[in-house]
Amino acid sequence: MWYYFTNICNYTLKLMNKLFIIFYIGLLLSSCGSTDKKQFKFAGGTVKMAIDNEPFNYIARNISDYYSAMVVSQIMEGLVSIDPKTLKVQPQIASNWKISDD
Repeated sequence: MWYYFTNICNYTLKLMNKLFIIFYIGLLLSSCGSTDKKQFKFAGGTVKMAIDNEPFNYIARNISDYYSAMVVSQIMEGLVSIDPKTLKVQPQIASNWKISDD
Protein backbone atom coordinates (compact mmCIF):
# COMPACT_ATOMS: atom_id res chain seq x y z
CA MET A 1 0.00 0.00 0.00
CA TRP A 2 2.77 2.43 0.94
CA TYR A 3 4.62 1.66 -2.29
CA TYR A 4 1.48 2.45 -4.31
CA PHE A 5 1.08 5.80 -2.53
CA THR A 6 4.72 6.82 -3.14
CA ASN A 7 4.40 5.96 -6.85
CA ILE A 8 1.34 8.22 -7.14
CA CYS A 9 3.19 11.04 -5.36
CA ASN A 10 6.24 10.67 -7.60
CA TYR A 11 4.07 10.66 -10.72
CA THR A 12 2.21 13.77 -9.52
CA LEU A 13 5.47 15.61 -8.79
CA LYS A 14 6.87 14.75 -12.22
CA LEU A 15 3.68 15.93 -13.88
CA MET A 16 3.70 19.18 -11.88
CA ASN A 17 7.35 19.79 -12.83
CA LYS A 18 6.54 19.30 -16.52
CA LEU A 19 3.55 21.64 -16.31
CA PHE A 20 5.65 24.25 -14.52
CA ILE A 21 8.36 24.08 -17.19
CA ILE A 22 5.78 24.41 -19.99
CA PHE A 23 4.17 27.38 -18.20
CA TYR A 24 7.56 29.02 -17.62
CA ILE A 25 8.61 28.62 -21.27
CA GLY A 26 5.26 30.04 -22.41
CA LEU A 27 5.69 32.99 -20.08
CA LEU A 28 9.19 33.66 -21.39
CA LEU A 29 8.07 33.49 -25.01
CA SER A 30 5.11 35.79 -24.46
CA SER A 31 7.27 38.41 -22.73
CA CYS A 32 9.73 38.64 -25.63
CA GLY A 33 7.60 41.15 -27.54
CA SER A 34 8.72 44.66 -28.42
CA THR A 35 7.64 47.50 -26.14
CA ASP A 36 8.02 50.17 -28.84
CA LYS A 37 4.46 49.79 -30.07
CA LYS A 38 2.63 53.06 -29.44
CA GLN A 39 -1.08 53.44 -30.06
CA PHE A 40 -0.83 57.19 -30.54
CA LYS A 41 1.81 59.56 -31.86
CA PHE A 42 2.68 60.92 -28.42
CA ALA A 43 1.82 57.83 -26.37
CA GLY A 44 3.77 56.95 -23.26
CA GLY A 45 5.42 58.99 -20.57
CA THR A 46 4.83 59.47 -16.89
CA VAL A 47 2.70 61.91 -14.95
CA LYS A 48 3.85 62.56 -11.39
CA MET A 49 1.55 64.50 -9.09
CA ALA A 50 1.36 64.98 -5.35
CA ILE A 51 -2.27 64.32 -4.44
CA ASP A 52 -3.94 63.13 -1.25
CA ASN A 53 -5.80 60.09 -2.61
CA GLU A 54 -5.54 57.65 -5.50
CA PRO A 55 -7.77 58.60 -8.48
CA PHE A 56 -10.74 56.27 -8.90
CA ASN A 57 -10.53 56.03 -12.71
CA TYR A 58 -8.98 57.75 -15.72
CA ILE A 59 -11.87 57.56 -18.17
CA ALA A 60 -13.07 61.14 -18.68
CA ARG A 61 -16.76 60.30 -19.15
CA ASN A 62 -16.88 58.24 -15.91
CA ILE A 63 -15.18 60.67 -13.53
CA SER A 64 -17.11 61.31 -10.34
CA ASP A 65 -14.41 62.35 -7.85
CA TYR A 66 -12.10 65.32 -7.43
CA TYR A 67 -8.81 63.42 -7.63
CA SER A 68 -9.64 61.71 -10.93
CA ALA A 69 -10.77 65.05 -12.39
CA MET A 70 -7.52 66.69 -11.29
CA VAL A 71 -5.36 64.05 -12.98
CA VAL A 72 -7.43 63.79 -16.17
CA SER A 73 -7.47 67.58 -16.58
CA GLN A 74 -3.66 67.45 -16.68
CA ILE A 75 -3.44 64.74 -19.34
CA MET A 76 -6.44 65.52 -21.58
CA GLU A 77 -7.45 68.68 -23.36
CA GLY A 78 -10.97 69.69 -24.25
CA LEU A 79 -12.35 71.04 -27.52
CA VAL A 80 -12.95 74.49 -26.06
CA SER A 81 -12.44 76.33 -22.79
CA ILE A 82 -13.57 79.55 -21.17
CA ASP A 83 -11.20 82.49 -20.96
CA PRO A 84 -11.10 83.46 -17.26
CA LYS A 85 -10.70 87.20 -17.99
CA THR A 86 -13.41 87.69 -20.62
CA LEU A 87 -15.54 84.58 -19.93
CA LYS A 88 -15.74 83.92 -23.68
CA VAL A 89 -15.35 80.53 -25.30
CA GLN A 90 -11.90 80.01 -26.78
CA PRO A 91 -10.59 77.05 -28.81
CA GLN A 92 -8.27 74.42 -27.40
CA ILE A 93 -8.24 71.42 -29.73
CA ALA A 94 -11.04 72.68 -31.99
CA SER A 95 -9.80 74.95 -34.76
CA ASN A 96 -13.29 76.28 -35.54
CA TRP A 97 -16.95 75.49 -34.91
CA LYS A 98 -20.35 76.46 -36.15
CA ILE A 99 -23.41 77.07 -33.98
CA SER A 100 -26.52 75.53 -35.48
CA ASP A 101 -29.83 77.42 -35.67
CA ASP A 102 -31.75 74.90 -33.59
